[in-house]
Amino acid sequence: MQQISPEEQLTDQQIINIMQLENQTAQITSNIQAFRSNQIIVYKTLRNEAVFKLIFSFIELLLLFLALALLPPPCQNTTLREFFIFAIIVNVMQAFQMLYLLLIIWCDLGEINQNENENRLPYPEFSFTNSKYLQDAISDYHNCYKFIKYLTILLDLVVFLFTQIVIFRNLYGSCRIGISEFDFTWGVAFTYLIMRYISLGIPILIFVIYLLVLPFAYCINVHNLQKINRVGASQENLKKLKIEMVGLDKISDDNECVICLQEFIEGEEFVRLDCHSYHVYHKICIADWLKARLECPKCRQPVKFD
Repeated sequence: MQQISPEEQLTDQQIINIMQLENQTAQITSNIQAFRSNQIIVYKTLRNEAVFKLIFSFIELLLLFLALALLPPPCQNTTLREFFIFAIIVNVMQAFQMLYLLLIIWCDLGEINQNENENRLPYPEFSFTNSKYLQDAISDYHNCYKFIKYLTILLDLVVFLFTQIVIFRNLYGSCRIGISEFDFTWGVAFTYLIMRYISLGIPILIFVIYLLVLPFAYCINVHNLQKINRVGASQENLKKLKIEMVGLDKISDDNECVICLQEFIEGEEFVRLDCHSYHVYHKICIADWLKARLECPKCRQPVKFD
């Protein structure tokens, strides 16, 4: 048989190590490429959402500017004018927020394309699960964007509440609804209000319902917990259990307690329930069981303390 020198063995081992290292490197590279592809997909999804919101904000701005510019003379001295001005400010803030988000996305995509073999973005990996998580991560990391985001939400909420007061206050005033001269003005105002009911009103309604239901849910939960605590057997009932001693003969078919799964030993104390002569348990085991539920561990029949 041909002998293999230590040098050849070492060389073979080195080749194996090199092959393993190459496989690991290829696997790591493949994982990085897959993660990078997922990053790009999520970023593009978020970019498309931001572009859609930006276009929608521009359309709203155009309608609001037209409504303000074409505001009929009878409506000039009403609060409708202030409403359109505030609504324009909010939409400008929303458009600026989306533009800022698009700028961040553009910079991050450039960072991804420049560093193909590593992830240098400061966001955690789970942020790239979907566009919502990514937007939340961007908001947490970029404080300026977070400030603009929450300021816009606050202003939008204030204008939403102000809009309802303005509209219902001016329905039958000098700029009353139903006159053809004011159709465009009221159309824009009601469109703005309906869109805000969809984006803000429904979440606010759900939150209010949650606050109203929460105390009742808490009371029901406490009542159920108290009911559960009252289900267990009292010490007085446990003392009524008939305690026997294990002898030489078997006390059941399997001669073991199904609660602790231990065999009965001669001299141990056990309890035989009335539901069946073979339903026997250690005294300590059945006592702990009955403190939690008043039923036989085997047949689930109610335990009677007579």
